[in-house]
Amino acid sequence: MKQLFLLLAFVAIAQVTWGQETGMVNGKIVQKGTATPLAGASILIKSKKVGTVTDSLGQFELEAAIGDTIQVIYGEASKTFEVYTFLPLMVALTLDTDRQHNALSFQAGSLPLAHLGATEQVTTDHFNPIHLTDPAQLFTGQFAGLNLQRPDGDPTSAFDLRIRGFTSLTQQYEPLILVDGVPEANYRLIDPQEIESIQIVKDLATAASYGVRAANGIIDIRLKEVSQQKPRLEYRAYSAFSSPTATVDVLDAAQYRTAIGNNFFDGVDGGQATDWQEEILRSTAFSNSHQLSFSGQVDELRYRASLHYRDIQGVIQQSGYEQVGARLFLDYTTLKGRLQLRHSTTINNRATEDFNYNQALGGELGSRNAPITYAIQANPTFPVWENDDPASGQYSAPFNPFFAENPLSRLNQTVNEQEQTFALSTTTAIVKVMEGLEVEATYGLV
Repeated sequence: MKQLFLLLAFVAIAQVTWGQETGMVNGKIVQKGTATPLAGASILIKSKKVGTVTDSLGQFELEAAIGDTIQVIYGEASKTFEVYTFLPLMVALTLDTDRQHNALSFQAGSLPLAHLGATEQVTTDHFNPIHLTDPAQLFTGQFAGLNLQRPDGDPTSAFDLRIRGFTSLTQQYEPLILVDGVPEANYRLIDPQEIESIQIVKDLATAASYGVRAANGIIDIRLKEVSQQKPRLEYRAYSAFSSPTATVDVLDAAQYRTAIGNNFFDGVDGGQATDWQEEILRSTAFSNSHQLSFSGQVDELRYRASLHYRDIQGVIQQSGYEQVGARLFLDYTTLKGRLQLRHSTTINNRATEDFNYNQALGGELGSRNAPITYAIQANPTFPVWENDDPASGQYSAPFNPFFAENPLSRLNQTVNEQEQTFALSTTTAIVKVMEGLEVEATYGLV
């Protein structure tokens, strides 16, 4: 009977060993308290003679099995933990700088976003205090691996945002953008001065709760709340101007006439001298923004209200927008601090004037519908106005129909005027059940 029991035990152990699940264990080693990546830390599987070291970002990847014991060695510090999941891990190691006992804290899948290894965050203290035409400009130079670009070059169009290095002019690699926790809100219509913090989430484990929408990462935008108790009235104003720094080098009227005279090509002398690129560009495009906010606290109620106005001009005529907006934030605590209610409502309206930049460059409809291309191709000896008389209100014509129409005429006849209204409302309730346990629920409406 004893021999039979030992045989059954051996078979059970063999089956457990044979059925161990293997996979890639990956994560990041950081210093506890500062979250500083620890490069060059050794990661070893104690039962096997295999291991790896962390890279310059403190990251590692190692094949292991469920139940394996992994040892982390960094300098004189050495700690171990058992593998029980293949989710991305973050190991925070307390270094023995004061000759105290080292402690290793290990957690997977439940760390706050701000503490995850693949998360970066900047707050309003690090934003550049400059005039902005788009909230995405706050991201510039703040996050490693985040690329911003405008494929069509339109100064009033949206930036394309890319995380993890995916770039394409045709494929969609946009990250999921959250505004106060609400997904897919139109962040472009938010007043940049109302943004408190921006957080980039890159690792897939953290983004998994948002599904396939977050496959390209998450950008979490948080709007301003109230930090002080005394009433505060603030007014901020920014002004800026932009000018074309260069134009395409083409023949001027005199050079064009010389070329005709030398029989370089057949052409018509219109008797005038016109710089067509100068005609469709603004010599100086002015932009300005204004914001007025009032915040404070009355008993258990904290409040913030703001108004803003923005007037943005592009360097090409018929491009720019005007925007007005308002925001109200309320934070009320009751039941002796056990219940906290927060509400935020943002309403913005934007009127855009746009000549369809892509078509103007000869994009979707080709160069025959492109004012910018026309300005490069047009005969520099033709006048802008019929008989060179602006008072007539008649553009000069005909131009050569096979090459170019009057660039200014085409520009002024392809204007698109749009009006957008953006509203975002969020309500959050936080209930303190007991010390160390809180329940939070948020409802958002876009």
